[in-house]
Amino acid sequence: DTTSLKHLRAFLVAGEPLSKSKRRVLSLLWGGRPIYEDYGSTETGSLAGECSEGSLHLWTDRVVGEVWDPQRKIFSAFGRGMLAVTPIYREAMPLLRYLLGDEVEISPKPCRCGSSLPTIRIFGRSPMKIGERVLFPVEMEETLYELGFPFGLGLYTVCLGESEISVHIQVSGDAKQAS
Repeated sequence: DTTSLKHLRAFLVAGEPLSKSKRRVLSLLWGGRPIYEDYGSTETGSLAGECSEGSLHLWTDRVVGEVWDPQRKIFSAFGRGMLAVTPIYREAMPLLRYLLGDEVEISPKPCRCGSSLPTIRIFGRSPMKIGERVLFPVEMEETLYELGFPFGLGLYTVCLGESEISVHIQVSGDAKQAS
């Protein structure tokens, strides 16, 4: 029943990356309201926000964002690698080149929204390696939410083997397993 949600205009999801399928499910649960994404961490605060075109823009007016390439051992302003940030507005917790552990891609390419801030794509933390394939948690989330949870929205755990992945989905107190 969404009648109690009539005053809700939108829903903000902050912190970790948001898959398209999870966004769709959340919107349905919240009566079709739009879902907006904000990316950040407890230590750094908000680092990026979603524009009207659906891109995340790195708040370069409040944070210096850099990409760390561990193979070449260099920092760069743009490209793909591990996100390092230096917040320039947080006085109580000064951080210099703080490595969040998230793999990202920062791009200076213009966005259709007209913002001059660079865009950032978040791949997430701790990729899983299954055989030769590297899978990020947001990709797993996309796949699971794409299933639609026919028995209702559930919790899931992922167990990795050397060449296989086992997913346990808990729905309405019952555990279902898919491999």
